[in-house]
Amino acid sequence: MNDTLKAFRAKFEHKLRELRETFEGKLNDMRKYNREQFANADDRLDTLEKNINQEVQDRVDETDETINDTQHKLTSK
Repeated sequence: MNDTLKAFRAKFEHKLRELRETFEGKLNDMRKYNREQFANADDRLDTLEKNINQEVQDRVDETDETINDTQHKLTSK
């Protein structure tokens, strides 16, 4: 009976170890995937911020040109 319990316990601990290793592997894969997705999102956010800033600067430049043209037309009459 004692040998049967030892065999059962050994098998149980082996299966438990396998489950833990499988779980840890899946967890590590998920962490890696999440880190990659966060890095991609961060890169995309940086690109979007850069594009927004460029768009704002373009609108400011365009407005300045329009104002200067209008001012020039008004003062040259």
